[in-house]
Amino acid sequence: MSTLRFFDVRAIIQFPSRLVKRRRSYHVFGEIENANMKPSKRSFRILLVEDNKMNQMVMTKLLLHLNITADVAANGKLGVERVLEKEYDIVFMDTQMPEMDGLEATRVIRSNENIKQPFIVSITASAMRSEIDACLQAGMDSYLCKPITLQALKTLLKEREHCLYL
Repeated sequence: MSTLRFFDVRAIIQFPSRLVKRRRSYHVFGEIENANMKPSKRSFRILLVEDNKMNQMVMTKLLLHLNITADVAANGKLGVERVLEKEYDIVFMDTQMPEMDGLEATRVIRSNENIKQPFIVSITASAMRSEIDACLQAGMDSYLCKPITLQALKTLLKEREHCLYL
């Protein structure tokens, strides 16, 4: 079974026979059982809360590569409204947005006991420990640092898939 681990400075991917370190990469990875992971068979209900159009396009393309579609909200306020309207398994939340940032949006979602709580993943351009801690303290469950890679996304979704079946 795969386990999610957090690393501050560089990403480490553990394969059964070797250890691979990537220089200048700031992503969250976990242990992977084999290098050729297949797209998820489970259909995730995903919301992407991101104000930057280019980042929206990149993330939706990465998800489409895994045969997963996502709803998109342009800021935290719209993201909260979407979560109140529809049940999501995973919410990818940018931390810095106009109108309502990702930290405040997460606090609002977590304070509402009338909805099924989604797994909230911070999407941040900063790999500083203080910002990551702020995201986790606001109620986010995990984080990915930009630029997000397909492998980082696969690892996160694979780990989450195991959690959803428990």
